Amino acid sequence: MNKFISTRGVRGAMVAWAALTLAAGTMPAMAAASGTEPTPSAASPHASGWSESRVTTGDATLLASTRPDARTTWVAGARFVQGSPNFAPTLWERDERKGSGWKRVKTAPVSPQDDVRFNDVDASSPRNGMLVGDYSEHAGGVVTQRWNGKAWKSAVAPVPRGIVGAGFTSVDTRAPDDAWAAGWTEVRPEGRPIYAGTLQHWDGTRWKAQKLPDIGAGGKAWYLQTVTALADDDVWAVGGTGFLQPEKPLLLHYDGTRWSKIAVPGVGAARARLNGIVAGPGGQVWAVGTTQASDGSRQALAVRYDGKKWVNVPLPKGIRELVAVAISQGGPVVLERKTAETSTALRYSGGKWVSMKLPADGATPYTASDISVSGRTIDVSGSRPGTGSQADGPGSLLTTRQ
Repeated sequence: MNKFISTRGVRGAMVAWAALTLAAGTMPAMAAASGTEPTPSAASPHASGWSESRVTTGDATLLASTRPDARTTWVAGARFVQGSPNFAPTLWERDERKGSGWKRVKTAPVSPQDDVRFNDVDASSPRNGMLVGDYSEHAGGVVTQRWNGKAWKSAVAPVPRGIVGAGFTSVDTRAPDDAWAAGWTEVRPEGRPIYAGTLQHWDGTRWKAQKLPDIGAGGKAWYLQTVTALADDDVWAVGGTGFLQPEKPLLLHYDGTRWSKIAVPGVGAARARLNGIVAGPGGQVWAVGTTQASDGSRQALAVRYDGKKWVNVPLPKGIRELVAVAISQGGPVVLERKTAETSTALRYSGGKWVSMKLPADGATPYTASDISVSGRTIDVSGSRPGTGSQADGPGSLLTTRQ
C-alpha cells in the first residue's frame, strides 16, 4: 500500500456486513452514551509482549487505525451521543510527543440526524490522510474527509439516484490526489433491497465512481470489502457475493484502463468470501477470508500473488475466518475473529503460520476489528466486553513490537 511509514491491514470484523445488516440487529451493539469524554490512559503490559492502551470509555466502537508518522496514531470509529438515538463518526488521536493519552479529534461536521461511522482511516504522510464512512442523506452522499496537515475537510462521495444506504468500508490513500475507496450500496426498487459493491477514486478534487465488471446479475447481492493500490495501473479489491452467508469470493484488478475479475484459487465448489487484501514488497499481494463447506463448517482462506499468479496458502485447521491482513517485515500478519469476543493473530514466517499470542482469548475476551503495521510496530484495535448496562466496554489498542 505504499505508505509513508505504515503498511496497514484492512479493517476486519466484516464491517460491510455490519453495515448491510444493521437493521437486522447483527451489528455489535454500542452502549448508550455515558456523557463522559474518553479518558486518556497509559499502556498496560501483557505477558505475551502486547501492551494495551485504553482509547475510549464504553460508549464507542473502534473500527480502524493507522499511523501518519512514527509518533502519532489515529483510531477511527463511532460513539453514541448522549440524549440522541444516533451514533456519531469519531476520530481519536495519540501523539506520543505529548504523552500517552488519547484525545477526540475535531473533524469536519456531520449531520447529527444521520447514523454515520468512520469505517476506515489511512495516511500516506503527516500531511495526507483520508477518513471514509457511511451514506448521509443530509450530505447527499457517502461521508469522507481528507487531512491536509492542518485540518480535516469534508469530501462527500456521490452516489447514484435511488440509493437508500451506502458506505465505504476501506480506503487506501497514496497521495493527496490519489486515493481509492471500496464499499457497498443499497437500493430498494419496489421495496426489495438490492445490494451492490462500489469503488471510487479520489483525484485530489473529487471522488469518481469506477466502471466495474457485471457482477450482480439478476439482482444478486454483492459487495466490496477492501481495496489496496500498488501503483496507478495496479490496484486490487476484494469482497464477495451473497448476503448473510458467503457465496462466491470476488477478486478484482485494475490495470490502469479497466477492472477485471480474477479467479480465486483453492476454493473449488465451496462457498467463500474475501475480507482483506494488502500489498507487500516485491509486488506480492495477500488476500484473506473464509470458505464454507456444505455442512456449514468454515476454514480460513489465504491466497498470495507473486507478481505472476495467485496461489492458495494452507492454514492450520481450526482457523475459521480471517478478517484482516497487514504486512510486517515482508510477510503477512493476519487477524482471526473466532467468536464475538475472541480473536487471534498469526504471522506467516518460514513457510509456517505462528501464533502471535494475542491477549484476546476466552479468558480475556476482546473483540478485534483491525490490524495495522508501522515499521516493526503492530497495532490491533478493538474493545473489551461491557459490564452492567453497557453493551461495549472500553475501546483499546493492543500494541507489540516485532
